[in-house]
Amino acid sequence: MDNDVIDGPTHVDELNVLLVEPSAMQGKLISRALKDEGVEYVTRVESGKETLERVVEIQPDVIVSSMYLPDMTGTELLLALREIDQFSNVMFMLVSSETRMCQLEPLRQAGVVALLPKPFTPENLQMALDNTVNLLSPDVHSWDEDQVARTRILLVDDSSVARRFLVSNLKKMGLTDIVEAENGREAIKHLQVEEFDLVIADYNMPELDGFGLLEYIRKQHSRNDLPVMMVTSEQDETKLAAIESAGVSALLNKPMVGENMHQIIGNMIGL
Repeated sequence: MDNDVIDGPTHVDELNVLLVEPSAMQGKLISRALKDEGVEYVTRVESGKETLERVVEIQPDVIVSSMYLPDMTGTELLLALREIDQFSNVMFMLVSSETRMCQLEPLRQAGVVALLPKPFTPENLQMALDNTVNLLSPDVHSWDEDQVARTRILLVDDSSVARRFLVSNLKKMGLTDIVEAENGREAIKHLQVEEFDLVIADYNMPELDGFGLLEYIRKQHSRNDLPVMMVTSEQDETKLAAIESAGVSALLNKPMVGENMHQIIGNMIGL
């Protein structure tokens, strides 16, 4: 597996963190909390503009940002970063007291690695940092290299930003044979003419959502036991229960937990 896996920091103390926080006081508090958890390299900037100007110079592994900056929101900053090829998959944590779904949903869709409350506890921060390390350096070196090379994945999500982030994380696991589709209807067209080992789908999509795609696979597809992993930020318990009853193989929340993601994928494709 070593030839395929993209290695990143394997410990929290190796992380290079860019902290985006306009308040000097909050900046000191967050920097201290990061260092208390073992992070040695923290650079603070005060605005979205400064982040975009210095991100190439700093080359962060993870960006920790407040929601409300002097010139833009944390959401706008993340979306701007996702448009830069070099940082389209950068790990991004938000620190905010914001709880409105309309504000947080775009962050979830863009692949935020953690949504930390303000104030956050040491346990909140430790879990977020551990998840970041797991996403940057998934422990997949015991996977069979030939089997990984043969694994074909159908990735279905209407957000190109979300697909780009997921593709990057799959490639870190050595999984490079990935076909993308924008919705369930397009995915079905691929399933009718191609063979896949795993389907990873978002739940909320136009044309045909993840639930409709799952029902097609379980009831009409020639291989109705095809593993399907649903990735969603859906909070409605009734809808989630329906997905499970329809036969989803795994259900992952956004933000995703790195360790869970590679363990679940490994189990579903027999690695």
